[in-house]
Amino acid sequence: MKRVTIEKYRGIEIEFDLDDSKFISVVTDGYEKESKSHKAVRKFIDDYKKENDTFKSFYVHGRPGGYNVEVFHIIGVRKDGAFLYEGYDKKKYKVSSYNEADLLLHNEANDKFLEELKQLNKEFDDYKKEYSKKRKDIIDKMNLVSLKEYREFMDK
Repeated sequence: MKRVTIEKYRGIEIEFDLDDSKFISVVTDGYEKESKSHKAVRKFIDDYKKENDTFKSFYVHGRPGGYNVEVFHIIGVRKDGAFLYEGYDKKKYKVSSYNEADLLLHNEANDKFLEELKQLNKEFDDYKKEYSKKRKDIIDKMNLVSLKEYREFMDK
């Protein structure tokens, strides 16, 4: 019996038996599916996953210093492997694979450090406001004439 691996669907291999012209998937010892239909084998895997996989939800947050620092509640995994999170409106949304590298597993041991970073960011924002105000005050005291204004003065 010669078998060729066709694909790995949801983590489980689907093979094609060249002798019998059947698709085969072995999920566990004694639990397999043989069929002439590739779609039937995929459905078998979907049903198996639905019955036997238990997903424990968890929380993630954005990378400190990154664009998005809010906390997300990861509530499941779609058939295509994408994570799902629950939004503030209680709707399910897909986590973009593009953003996965910037989302970190929530670790309670890091909470105090995240608070310190939040406080430091607030202090920095306050400093920037103070700096901008002082800079504006100094510039307002200066007697500045643009080249355009000077040209207009010369043309009079």
